[in-house]
Amino acid sequence: MRSLVYGLMTLSVLTIVSVLMLIILGYSFNRQDGRLEQGGLLQFASTPSGATVTLDGMPTSSRTPSKASVEAKNHHVQMDLRGYRSWQKNITVQAGGIGWLSYARFVPTDVKVETMRTFPKLAASLASVDRKWIVIQEDVAVNAFVLANIESDTPKYANLSIPESILTQASTQSFTISAWSRNDDRLLVKRTYDGTKVEWISVNRQNPNESVNLTSSFGVAAVDMQFGERNGSDVFVLTDEGIVRRLDVGNKTLSEPLAENVAEYSIYDRTHLSMSQSLMPKR
Repeated sequence: MRSLVYGLMTLSVLTIVSVLMLIILGYSFNRQDGRLEQGGLLQFASTPSGATVTLDGMPTSSRTPSKASVEAKNHHVQMDLRGYRSWQKNITVQAGGIGWLSYARFVPTDVKVETMRTFPKLAASLASVDRKWIVIQEDVAVNAFVLANIESDTPKYANLSIPESILTQASTQSFTISAWSRNDDRLLVKRTYDGTKVEWISVNRQNPNESVNLTSSFGVAAVDMQFGERNGSDVFVLTDEGIVRRLDVGNKTLSEPLAENVAEYSIYDRTHLSMSQSLMPKR
């Protein structure tokens, strides 16, 4: 009798633990076909939060942020919030997988458009990495830019120009906005002057007097330049000889060739270079 009782207790514990593990892993009993199937999990979040979630046409009781256990198949999700337009998405959930719908952003039903500032001419503009700043260029031939701080509902504007003392004297010139540094403190500007001559300038947004003419400072003729990982302190350069080097702006050093016979390159995640090489060596 004692062995029987202990055996039943052990079996009961094993059964309960097994059932709980199956529930944790997302398994459920499908009454339609009588099979035990593994489902998945959907995570919901929205900006603003507090939206209702409709899953496959059936409203759920919770509001964002929330989650729901679902079958492993394609699902239609709709989120609604009073005063905003509906947000919809189709998503396929794999067995044992998690579907993330945490990027829903609601647009107001009545969008109010307000003109903050008008630019009669607009040659170019470029938003910073974190979208807090926009540099605006009205005339490519003029050494003048407008910085717009868009962190708040009311943008703030400031004028920016490259110190003439670091620019090579020229009869004609044009400026091209190339890139922002990762921390939004520096701008990389390409200046073309006297026809085909080129120089690159790292412009300090906060203190323009600390801007650096990379071409003249390092004595390198560059076809292309791109900011590296250290917030504008390092710059990768492709020379007119097809060589990729790294400029350390802070220490004023130029690295040995990282690659040769390069036709073009790009930077992935500010740390890795992707390059395509020319079949014929450049001379």
